[in-house]
Amino acid sequence: KIYIKDNDEYKETGLIGKNIELSLNNENSNDGYFNIAYFDSKYYIFYEDVNKIDELSEIDDRYKNYIVFNNNIVTKDNTSFYDEDDNLVYMFNEGFSLPIIIKDNLVNDLKPDIVVPFKFDKKSAKEAFYKHLENKMLLPKVFKDENHIDEIKGVYVPFWLYEADADAKFRYRATRIRTWSDSNYDYTDTSYYALIREGNIGYEKVPVDGSSKIDDELMQSIEPFDISQAIDFDSAVLSGFMANRYDQDADSLANIANERIKQTTVNAFNATVMGYNSVICEHSSIRLNNGKVIYALLPVWILSTSWKDENYIFAMNGQTGKFVGNLPCDNGVYFKHLLLRFVSIFVILLVLSLVVYKVWG
Repeated sequence: KIYIKDNDEYKETGLIGKNIELSLNNENSNDGYFNIAYFDSKYYIFYEDVNKIDELSEIDDRYKNYIVFNNNIVTKDNTSFYDEDDNLVYMFNEGFSLPIIIKDNLVNDLKPDIVVPFKFDKKSAKEAFYKHLENKMLLPKVFKDENHIDEIKGVYVPFWLYEADADAKFRYRATRIRTWSDSNYDYTDTSYYALIREGNIGYEKVPVDGSSKIDDELMQSIEPFDISQAIDFDSAVLSGFMANRYDQDADSLANIANERIKQTTVNAFNATVMGYNSVICEHSSIRLNNGKVIYALLPVWILSTSWKDENYIFAMNGQTGKFVGNLPCDNGVYFKHLLLRFVSIFVILLVLSLVVYKVWG
């Protein structure tokens, strides 16, 4: 049993689970009640309720290094604490305001390698949202006034950063066409070329988010992050923000990174083939090697708004301030613009036809 002292009288306020080792304060107690060390000083136990042991089997320092988030969890009248095996440790007949903490001694495969700190705060994210609404011709006018931000949170999103070297070789068939005329004929000269391009491109820190709960397209839209400003992981940087852990490992997402690398390589090599009238790629080969993966936490502001029973999600790069998100469309305004464009084209064509008629008529 756990007791509190009230006007020199001990009152029961909770329970301690079985086989829980405790350290008691050293001062003598003439009434048989001892204060529990490393705990709130108002809690006591009665010596007849416990068995003495020579030393603790292991000092629990799991929370020796931790950081506290901005908000606490507030429990109700009864609060129970359990260990990692779901065994009851303490039970109190009172409520607590408990800090949300993240342990610094994370398991090695869950601990990020690097983290990019936030540069923009919550106020900046709100300002970016309202700026995002400006100059949107198809946005319903009442959306600005009637929508409200339901939630705004700073999140360190887990990302896998892939590195690789791309060895590539491309073969193209291209043509150059030259035309001229004389008094009798029109001439066309077509030259055919076989083009070879090969080389190596190194890729560093290609990001793929490792959380299935985060929209992939939304995360790609707020790229790039400046990874050169990343620091070695330090849990203190996470203070005041949410920190998600990955639920998709690096191997399961490697194909996404590989496809991004390959497509970028294709675009880079295609851009070297210039000055031709037509170009066809007949063969391409891209081999990736020297692969490496870095686990990183990158800063993202997530905003959720609602309007007319619809939810809209927005995201802002917490490092660069880049803001993205889809907005509702006023169909009435959209069709008016469509009709106006149609009428404008019709009028232009009509005027041109009248001009041609007068010239050739």
